[in-house]
Amino acid sequence: MKVNLGYVTKYGSSTWASSTILGIIKNEKYKSDLLLGKTFTVDPISKLDKDIESIEGKKSKLVDMRLEYTIDKASYEVKYSSFTEKQEQLLKERGSIFAFP
Repeated sequence: MKVNLGYVTKYGSSTWASSTILGIIKNEKYKSDLLLGKTFTVDPISKLDKDIESIEGKKSKLVDMRLEYTIDKASYEVKYSSFTEKQEQLLKERGSIFAFP
């Protein structure tokens, strides 16, 4: 599904794919949070990465950043909760968020 929002993408198109918009909504950086240490390299030779939650004793760090393109946290939380409610409604109605009528 393509949407024309009136804004230009980084490639110069004014048409946005729904997957791009979904990626923006899910990205914590647009809320001005930067999550450091999500993964770390266990073995630098084989480049084996692990999720930080699966490793004991390793902690990730959440940094608050204020940039001009970010929105305030309260607005982000309202939009994100609205998004998750719609996603749950689609799951109930269709059995999948990707099933189209």
